[in-house]
Amino acid sequence: MHQKATNVGLTEQEFMWGHHPAFGFPFLDGSVQLHLPGQPTVFIDPPAHYICPFDRKTEGPWPLLPDKDGKMVDMSRAREYGTELYMEYGVKDLQEGKYELVNHNTGLGVRMTWDKDVFRYLWIWALYGACQDYPWYGRAYILAVEPWSSMPGDYRLAKESGTLLTLKAGQSMEVSLNTQLFETEECQ
Repeated sequence: MHQKATNVGLTEQEFMWGHHPAFGFPFLDGSVQLHLPGQPTVFIDPPAHYICPFDRKTEGPWPLLPDKDGKMVDMSRAREYGTELYMEYGVKDLQEGKYELVNHNTGLGVRMTWDKDVFRYLWIWALYGACQDYPWYGRAYILAVEPWSSMPGDYRLAKESGTLLTLKAGQSMEVSLNTQLFETEECQ
């Protein structure tokens, strides 16, 4: 996918840019694991609203973070359907603009690559049946792994953190994102 953002205004503009690839049935199950090159930093900021193992801002090397009881949580692992868990977190200090999401039961994977100078973060959210209210009523089983330009995901907070992108009047920015499906050796 190739995209171009152009500031058609007469003044410099700040903005966020992100993508929303989300995965569910039949690809998503408890064997799915997110693989990232190197050892980026994973962080919770702020804690999620629903059923979440974290109750404060937390940061550490990918993929393990201590939960509110001090137990290490593997942030790279999907959870089974019906776990009633919601997790929302970010990843920064990416070594490459790349991830692989692999279903170890089927041996199928999804690889996404992008320009990490533009999309410097991953915003990850996982809803494993935790939201019992509108609009999901406990049915949502989703893992979204989203390349984003800015963190946190709230525009005002991203502005305060100084992570927004900027385009001068008339300036453009172009990016490409690539997605590949692949089979692992497990599948062969």
